[in-house]
Amino acid sequence: EWQDMDDLESQKLVNFVVSEIQKLKMEHKELDDCQELNLSSVLSGKKLVGKSTKYSITLKVQPQIKNREECLKQNSTMTNMHPEICEADVTEGDIITGREGKTLLRSTCLQVEELQD
Repeated sequence: EWQDMDDLESQKLVNFVVSEIQKLKMEHKELDDCQELNLSSVLSGKKLVGKSTKYSITLKVQPQIKNREECLKQNSTMTNMHPEICEADVTEGDIITGREGKTLLRSTCLQVEELQD
């Protein structure tokens, strides 16, 4: 059955998922070299331990300009500053194949409009 993760496990998973989603977004030209995803919050996360460990996690990310001189100089305006809610399924290790490490199986991100005062 699905269970909670400890803080360290959750932190490692979150870092992995954010960097994988960021790579995908760069490949799809949704982010450029001066943009990165910043984690806003972890909404939920759980794991299922079996032959391999499966993780399901939902987080909120915010695109932002990288804090590098050349990026700040460019003053690149973010066309897409809306935060996104991302869901991801990750598997880690496999007793049968002996494979180690995490693999992103699926991720979906939806933009959320922030409520403006």
